[in-house]
Amino acid sequence: MIDLEKRKYDEHCEKIISSILDEHFYTEPGITLFERVTNKQLQINGIDTLFSLNGQNYTVDEKAAVRWVGLKTFALELSFLGRNDQVRNGWLLDKKKVNNYFVFVWINKLNHKIIQDVSSINNIDVALVSKEKILNHLSSLGWTIEKLHEKDFQIRNDNNANMGDIEKNGCKFSYSKQLKEQPINILLPKETYIKLAEIYKNIKLNYATHI
Repeated sequence: MIDLEKRKYDEHCEKIISSILDEHFYTEPGITLFERVTNKQLQINGIDTLFSLNGQNYTVDEKAAVRWVGLKTFALELSFLGRNDQVRNGWLLDKKKVNNYFVFVWINKLNHKIIQDVSSINNIDVALVSKEKILNHLSSLGWTIEKLHEKDFQIRNDNNANMGDIEKNGCKFSYSKQLKEQPINILLPKETYIKLAEIYKNIKLNYATHI
C-alpha cells in the first residue's frame, strides 16, 4: 500500500471502530450528554468525543490499533516529522491537544483478514484512561515530561540509544524510521492501561453483522 491507501484504510477502520464504540461503549451506565465531534479543528486538537460521567466532563481522543491483532502493548507518540521534516511533538506531548482522556482500543480477533466492515471485527478491548494518570505513571517510572523530551532527542540523534526493556522497565521506546513521519513512541503494556482505566470493557461482536 502507498501512504494514501494506508491513510484511507485507517480512516475506514476508524469509522467502523467509532460505530462500535458509539453503540457498545459510550452507552455504559453513567455516561450522559454523549457527542461525537465532527468539527475538524476540534479533532485536530485531540477531541473525538465528549460526554459527562459522574458530573465530570470528558474530552476524549480515540486511539485504535487497527493494524495489529492481539497487540499486548500500546504506543504513545512522543514526536514525528512534519512538513519540511521538522520534528513535531507527538500527540502525548503536544500541548495543543486539549483532550483530558484517551479511549484505547485493541482488536483481539478478526473474522476476516482485513477490516472490511463491522462484521469483520469479532472481539475488542476498550480502556478509558486519563491523560494525567498516564503521565503520572510514566513519571513514576522515571520518565517525566522533561525526561521524555530528552530521551526523544537522544533516540533521534543517536543510533545506539538504549530503547529499554518492557519486561524489566515497564516500558520501552520505538523509532519507526521506515515510516515517512518517523515517529518515536513509548510503549506501555496493555495490562498497565487496563489497571489505569476508569472504564475497561471487553466487547464481543459475534453478532456484529446485526449492528
